[in-house]
Amino acid sequence: MQKTLQQILNDLGAYIDQDTALPTGTELTVRVNLVDQALQEWGEAYQWKALTVLYNISFAYSGTSIALPDNFKKTMSPIYDVAKNVSKDREYPEILTDKRFWETSTDKYFYIAGDDLTGKYIQLNPAMPSGFSGMLDYQSFPSSMVTLADICVCPQPDYITKRVSALILESRSDTRFPELKADADLVLRRMVEEEQAVSGGRQNRIRDWASWDGFSIGRD
Repeated sequence: MQKTLQQILNDLGAYIDQDTALPTGTELTVRVNLVDQALQEWGEAYQWKALTVLYNISFAYSGTSIALPDNFKKTMSPIYDVAKNVSKDREYPEILTDKRFWETSTDKYFYIAGDDLTGKYIQLNPAMPSGFSGMLDYQSFPSSMVTLADICVCPQPDYITKRVSALILESRSDTRFPELKADADLVLRRMVEEEQAVSGGRQNRIRDWASWDGFSIGRD
């Protein structure tokens, strides 16, 4: 169940203070910061579906590069040309930056350039024509929750609550913190297992030669 920052803070107060009223002043600032730390830790723990973003790429004019959003972490797919008149060779695979010297001027590829300070961008080859439209999946960093109404992107907000509770109790030398940290780790492992589980609606059967050829025993 999704929860807002205020609901997470209320849950924290219920356990830490036995009071669901929001703290004020420095205590509120500290707890919001700890929630953000726990959220960023969660984001680094796995390649979460909730953090996968479909990025639309378009060129109003011919060009070879396009800026990436600030929350870009890593690519999760090639770039696909979505033009209706393209029937094949629609894929622009990602290559290591130094491999660009081994490619020809007509090869389709892209690589990520730039840095976290100045911003990252996609460098494409060959130059994209005016009107080019493509799509790319990328893994993002979780957005910080700034206002009390912001919704936690973590699918199990209970992990955030337990992790922050453990951090607060540890800072107070409260002997309960190892147990809460273990509970948080357990919730995290369960989330990873759920991410790896195959959806019930997905085709999960390996096709053999007979099914590929349309062969059926007792019929052909």
